[in-house]
Amino acid sequence: MKPAIVILGYNRPQCLKRLIQNLIQAEYDVPNIDLIISLDKGAHKECVQFAQAFHWPYGNKEVVVQQKRLYTYGQVHYAASLAEKYGAVIALEDDLGVSPQFYKYAQQVLSFYSISNNIAGISLYSYQLTENNYQSFDPLEDDYDTYLMQFPASWGQAFTYEQWLAFLKWKNHTQFDQNNLPEFVREWSGKSWKREFLEYMIAENKYFAYPRAAYSTNFGDNGANYAISMSLFQVPLAHNSPKTFRFAKSLEAVTYDAWFEPTPATVHKYLPDLSEPIAIVDTLGTKDLTFYNDDLALSIRTSLHPVRQFVFQGKQLVLAKAHTFNNLRVRRRVEDANYDLMGSAKKMPYVFYKLWFVISNYLLVLKKRLQRLSY
Repeated sequence: MKPAIVILGYNRPQCLKRLIQNLIQAEYDVPNIDLIISLDKGAHKECVQFAQAFHWPYGNKEVVVQQKRLYTYGQVHYAASLAEKYGAVIALEDDLGVSPQFYKYAQQVLSFYSISNNIAGISLYSYQLTENNYQSFDPLEDDYDTYLMQFPASWGQAFTYEQWLAFLKWKNHTQFDQNNLPEFVREWSGKSWKREFLEYMIAENKYFAYPRAAYSTNFGDNGANYAISMSLFQVPLAHNSPKTFRFAKSLEAVTYDAWFEPTPATVHKYLPDLSEPIAIVDTLGTKDLTFYNDDLALSIRTSLHPVRQFVFQGKQLVLAKAHTFNNLRVRRRVEDANYDLMGSAKKMPYVFYKLWFVISNYLLVLKKRLQRLSY
């Protein structure tokens, strides 16, 4: 499989130049790689001039200046639609960077998962922080180079034509209950392609395949999505990747849900002493357990009537029926925000609580990066 590379840009010429330089310096094992640069209507003049002028040494280059304003939603849809022509595409917004081995990884992972009906797309990005509450995210380890998560990637994603077509068919014929979305996603704009795609993934029980090592990173430059530059989700890029990767089949893979929580099946695999059939995993304390009533839940919160306790991923967790837990959780609204992850009341305004949370986790990620550099 030889996916086309599609760059999405608008008004950040320096970001576009950085990404193009990344792509030119990357490694390609096949000839004639198509590069499409889609610039939204009203694009910065320097973006248009640079995109048209530079030489792409690996194949054909096409610059498309859109005739109407598409915004991020339309740009991503345009990029993915090109999979019909090319078989598969890699979509990169201009504030991203890529690993030198990104294309080799994309080729192999797209080919492997192209026959998996429950895979909705491919991520080049690998999370180190959760998006719902900015906690450190370390996927459970196994012998494979991928894990699955019911959460779409937006910082370097790839689709086969069949994967994108399946989404379009669902989109045109299905209504979705918004209560099935995580609370933090319900606060996103209704014009978010990522929100809409997550609705599809939850409704159809599909997943994105994520790499354990990152083949793309998010520089977080200011633009349409960020009012200021924010490198919180910038991650180290993979180098010296193997010639061939080990991809996990769906039934073998470590699997996470839309809340960045391991699925019950994955927990049972890593906690063999857990004989009770759990229905909910809440290790981050962000799920509203009041929806689950008598279902057994494994949660970080305290319970009135715990069944058992476990240490999992370094956390002391309680197994109990969902309705017995203290269900106060981290709220996203100012008036409901004075609670910590354990459900304890806190006399701290939400804006300061969230700021403290972001800073502390940012420092944690920085520490990890420094540790890697010291090896």
